[in-house]
Amino acid sequence: MESAFVSGYASVLKVNFCANPFMVGIGISRERFSMDTQYWQHQIEEYWTLMNVNKTDIRNVMDMNALWGGFATALNPYPVWVMNVVPSSSENTLSAIYDRGLIGAFHDWCEPFSTYPRTYDLLHANYLLSHYKDRGSYCLLEDIMLEMDRILRPQAFVIIRDEESIISRIKELAPKFLWDV
Repeated sequence: MESAFVSGYASVLKVNFCANPFMVGIGISRERFSMDTQYWQHQIEEYWTLMNVNKTDIRNVMDMNALWGGFATALNPYPVWVMNVVPSSSENTLSAIYDRGLIGAFHDWCEPFSTYPRTYDLLHANYLLSHYKDRGSYCLLEDIMLEMDRILRPQAFVIIRDEESIISRIKELAPKFLWDV
């Protein structure tokens, strides 16, 4: 009897894949929403292939620039917990993330993220770092990478998609953090 309750409870928590009128109201059309969802579903398959891990090897994931939560939604078939983060200086899309039944937070990546060290198995930064490139000495790429390193578990993964100049700089800095590129 208890397991039936758990199964019923789990089915209630399935992630919403359909854009509703609220999302359309904040500028997310059904077509754009659908394309975003399909894009991230394909990317997740590619990422898992490139990382060469089993579905159960990664448990805690952070999407550092979540936008509408498409990355987290695409992870729905995987047994992972995802923290969606929207940079505080970006467009307010947390309502779209919440509307999908996901969790998320605003954060300025020039500051430490409020979490225990060594929490995450995977950090995903989709065009996040270029967002901070003109902040000057207040917010250096090295500082953001140091914070990423602090919250990553040993042997964890970082997926960074960004401008070529940012990727080149990350490749230069990665050995200082003992990251394999």
